[in-house]
Amino acid sequence: MNKEQRLELYTSDIQRIKNCSDSRARAIMRKIKKYYNRHRHQIVTIEEGAKYLGVSKETIVSFLFIFFFSFQFCYSQKSNYWSQVRYFEPEEFYTSSHIERVDPVLVLFLDEVRHRLKLPIVITSGVRSPHHNKLIGGVEKSDHVTGKAVDIKSSDPFYRAELIRIAYDLSNSLGRPIKVVLYKSHVHLSIATDKPYLFLK
Repeated sequence: MNKEQRLELYTSDIQRIKNCSDSRARAIMRKIKKYYNRHRHQIVTIEEGAKYLGVSKETIVSFLFIFFFSFQFCYSQKSNYWSQVRYFEPEEFYTSSHIERVDPVLVLFLDEVRHRLKLPIVITSGVRSPHHNKLIGGVEKSDHVTGKAVDIKSSDPFYRAELIRIAYDLSNSLGRPIKVVLYKSHVHLSIATDKPYLFLK
C-alpha cells in the first residue's frame, strides 16, 4: 500500500540536517519562510527547503531516513516510527494480533527498499504467532515469530533481481547485514543475522 508521503519540512528536520540547536533551527526556518514570502502559519515543503539549503530533495529525504533509521535502532520502543513509514500500513506486517512484535528496523528497512525499487512490495507473510507458525509448518525458531522477517511475493526474475540488489546495497550502506532466501513464489528477507546471507531453496 502507498501511504501519502510527507510534504512539509519540519524545524526538527533542519535541526538534524544542520546538527544545530532548536533555536538555531527555528531561526533558519524563519529565514526560509521569509525567502519564500510565507506567513508564520504556512508550510515550507521539503523541496523548497532543499533548494534554499543548496541540496537536492532526494539528499534530504535520504539523510532523514538514515538519521531516523539509526535513531530508531536505539530508541525503537520510545517513539512512533509508523509516522515515518511511507509505503506500508501495520496490518501488512502481521498475520494475527501480534503487531507489537514487528521489529521497527525491519519496517524502516523495507520501506526504504520500496522507495528505491519504485515498484509495489506485497508482503505474503510477516509476523507469526508461535501457534500460527507451527500450523503452517514454519521452522521452530523462525525469524517471523520474532518479527524480524517477511516473505515478499516475487515470481518474476527481473523484479526479484532488482529487489535483492537494492536490499543488499542498502544493507551495505547502513552496515546492517540481511539474510535472503529465494523460493519459487517469494523472497524471504530477514534482519536476524550477523553476516550477509543468500540462499536458493
